[in-house]
Amino acid sequence: MSPVLATITLNPALDVHYTLKAFTPGREHVPEAQKKLAAGKGVNVSRVLKRHGIEAPAYMLMGKENGAEYFRLLESYGVSYGYIEVPGSVRENLSINCPERHEETRICMKGFTVTPEDGLALIRLVMEQVPAGGIVALCGSLPPGISGKDFVGYCKMLRQAGYRLVIDCPSLTVSELREIQPWLIKPNEKEALALLELSEMTSGEEIARKLTELFPQVIVSLGADGLVYANQDVVLRKSALPTEVYTTVGAGDSLVAGFLYGTVTAPGDLEKALDYGLKFAAETCSGK
Repeated sequence: MSPVLATITLNPALDVHYTLKAFTPGREHVPEAQKKLAAGKGVNVSRVLKRHGIEAPAYMLMGKENGAEYFRLLESYGVSYGYIEVPGSVRENLSINCPERHEETRICMKGFTVTPEDGLALIRLVMEQVPAGGIVALCGSLPPGISGKDFVGYCKMLRQAGYRLVIDCPSLTVSELREIQPWLIKPNEKEALALLELSEMTSGEEIARKLTELFPQVIVSLGADGLVYANQDVVLRKSALPTEVYTTVGAGDSLVAGFLYGTVTAPGDLEKALDYGLKFAAETCSGK
């Protein structure tokens, strides 16, 4: 029986992309196109999985002031969701994309401030609705008001209830991650080096190998250079697929979605799961 999948996003966002031929600071611009997405790293994973036919409900904290717009978008993707409402607004992140110049400018806003009790209520909602034994991906930065210690407590609750945890959270220290005991972590190269307290660049394979001394499974995303996967037995490097890049926003989340897709549709085939990860990431980079 395939594992049930779900995602948790404590700090969701509305991602707004404007397409321009060129961007010059200090001048007025009229975008050629605009696209708005209900986003945040965990929600991105759920959205990509749904596009490929896999249900993965998205659970999130949601700002009262603009939740209606966010949910309208989520529903247009067919993504099922659960949420805990909090005061304030979901943050908006703006991307100015100039594909012909291979340029992308990001403006990231601050969102709501929450309480540890808000996060706890969301975890309890997940435990009520997602069968134990499923895979839960907790992705994204922590919002103001929730500490790494709070997050560790949430994860321990989920793990002790029997869930397998995928963690992609740049806000955590290595000691906090070790307390969580995740099934899989997915840092990018910069985050992985920070976890290992390394300042000098080394090979992706060596980074992943060192991380498996601490965690059972690791995917280190390397941007245009692809990925490295490692567990206690194997280290695998795979190259990114050739693609015309419109945006890199969400590519790492799509990689996670592809790996989980492969876990569900081709159990035990690690190579295929990683290939799906690269395929889904390439689709996102191309603007799909």
